[in-house]
Amino acid sequence: MPHIKAVGGKVLEQQIMVNGLNEIKAITSEAIQWYDAIEVADSRDAIANAKSILGLMALDYSTPVTVISENAEAVQKVCHAVETLKETAGRQPLQRSPALKI
Repeated sequence: MPHIKAVGGKVLEQQIMVNGLNEIKAITSEAIQWYDAIEVADSRDAIANAKSILGLMALDYSTPVTVISENAEAVQKVCHAVETLKETAGRQPLQRSPALKI
C-alpha cells in the first residue's frame, strides 16, 4: 500500500513505486487530463512536471517517488493509473513479436 500524507483532510501527496517506461507513460497520460499542476518528486528531491515525459525520465526510480498536487483526486487517479497498469501487466501472457517476412 502506498504511503499517503493527508493535509487538512485532503490527500496532497502519495508515494508510489514506478518500474519502467510504461508506468512513466501512465503517469503522463493521466496527468495531462487534469488542469491542475501535478508534480513527481524522487528521493534526491528532484521534481518533474507529471505532464512532461522528458522531465519524468530524468527522475530516479530506484526508490518510490512522490506524486504531488493541490488536487487530491488528481493524485489518487495518477497513482491508480500506475497500479492498474501493474495489475493488468501481471495477468497478460507475454507475446512474441511477429517474425519479419522478406
